[in-house]
Parts: sequence; structure tokens; C-alpha cells
Amino acid sequence: QYALLTRNPDWSGPKPGFDEIRILPIPDAKAAERAYQAGDVDFTVVGLDSLAAFKSNPPANTEIAERASTRYTWIGMNMDHPKLKDINVRRAIQWAINVPQVLDTAYDGQSIAATGIIPPGIVGHRAKTLVPPEGDLSKAKELLEKAGVNGLTLSLDCTNDSQTSAIAQTVQAQLSQVGISLVVNARDPGTFWSLGVESEGDSWKDVQLFIMTFSGLPDPYDYVTWFVQDQVGIWNWQRFRSQRFDELNAKGLSINDPNERAKVYEDMQDLMEDSGAFRFLTNETNPILYRKTRMKAAMRPDGTPLYIDFQPA
Repeated sequence: QYALLTRNPDWSGPKPGFDEIRILPIPDAKAAERAYQAGDVDFTVVGLDSLAAFKSNPPANTEIAERASTRYTWIGMNMDHPKLKDINVRRAIQWAINVPQVLDTAYDGQSIAATGIIPPGIVGHRAKTLVPPEGDLSKAKELLEKAGVNGLTLSLDCTNDSQTSAIAQTVQAQLSQVGISLVVNARDPGTFWSLGVESEGDSWKDVQLFIMTFSGLPDPYDYVTWFVQDQVGIWNWQRFRSQRFDELNAKGLSINDPNERAKVYEDMQDLMEDSGAFRFLTNETNPILYRKTRMKAAMRPDGTPLYIDFQPA
């Protein structure tokens, strides 16, 4: 299956560089890399864990572009699930997850730890997290003891692509070090993205931990607005509820001073993390391969292709 873009013969503006562009949906980065190397595609995003290898031994006639990402990846926890209602349990999980280890495994060390959901370069990016990226197993064990919990078994839902699966397996190993058994449910994207949505059924009641990746626009509002109370049961799968957070979400839209506005969004991310329901992982970058003998690729600063501006080489 593919989407076919064709030039509109009635368009009176500048003529696109190509009469036809085919877009193949390939959700798994490894599959996309194989398709590029086989010559089946001429432009693709690749996995960060493959970037170093492509740099050292690039395919023939290939341009490698690295673009800043507007994505954010985190581990969320359903605060309404009976096993996760105690904030000490949620905070124990935060402290048990060593983010640099996760990134070394899943991204081959090519991605840095996130300080929140707002990436570098956008108003509201935090200087650091409340819980250190490396975590602390002793602290995690203390919090579990405080909660009176031992022998805990939890589930983690995620998409079944290779990179997300690597994140899940690393977190599974880390939580085992504090006595938490983690069952990983790797699902196809169609199934995964309906799990926490109340209108899709009752599956949200069984959601415990999950790995999420969203992509935002270059304004902080587009990062935080998915976590207001009205989004519970839609995109706020953490079921995180904070009146103060909602008030700050509205306030941020009315502020013009960038420094004052930044403080609002930094405080909002503090509230998210302090709930224990979020462990921020990375904002990633977008590594892109394209065949320079076939095209002059046009992209947004975040690497999103601008097909209408593609030109023949």
C-alpha cells in the first residue's frame, strides 16, 4: 500500500519538481532502513541506533541529514489503576528507571535524556528533571518499602517496533532490580493507540504502564495541553488531574514575555513529574537518508519532508 501524490495539471503556480511521488507507510525504522538499502525508497527517516553505522559506512550516493525533533517520548503510568494509586509506587518506578541506560540500548547512545516533554529550543524547556536521569535503585526500594509493597507485578503496553521494544525490555530489566516484575505487551500501532481511549471500550481500565511518543508544534502549549483534566480518557492516559496545571495551561496563552511564559511551562512539567506518573525519556533527533543522485530533498527544520518542494538532482 502507498499514498500517491500527483501533480495537479490545473495548478497555475510553480511546477513541482516531480510529476509523481509515492509515500510508503513503514512504521518500523529497521524495515525502513532495509527498504532504503534495497533501493525501494529514496527518502526515509532511520533509527537513531543505526545512525553511527550509517555515518561510518553510508550507502552509495546518500546524503545523511540530522534534524532537531519536536517529538517527546516518556513512560506513563495510569494513576487510577489500583496497583498505581499509591504515589510512592509511582515514584519508586521513576527512581528505578535509569534513562541513560535506556537510551544507550534503544538509541545506541545517539539521543540525550529529556528534561521534560518540551524539547530544547522551545520556550519552557526545563534545565533538569526533578528525578535525576540515572535514578537511584536504593531510593526506589525505600519508596516501595514505604508503600508496603513487595512482589509487585505490572504490565507495560507499547508499540511493537524494534526501538520501542528495546526501551521496554531495558525498563523490564531495571524494574526487576527493585523486585518489580514487568510483563511487556508489544502491540501493533492500531491496537496500542486505542488502549487508553474511553470511547474505544474498557481497555483503559487495565492499562498500567505504557511507552508514549507524541510530536508537537514549535510552541509549548501544543506539548502540555494534552494533559489537562478534559483530556483524561482521550490522550491523557495517565489520568493525571491537577487544577493548578489547568490554570497554568490557560495562563500560558495570555503571556507575551517569553521568560515569564517559560516559567509557566516549566512549572507545569514539574507538576507532571511530581505526580509520579511520568518518566521522561528523550526528545530524539531525526536522522534522514536520501539519495542525492535522485533528488534535492526539502524539509522543515524538524525533518518533515516538504514534498512539493522536492526537486530532481
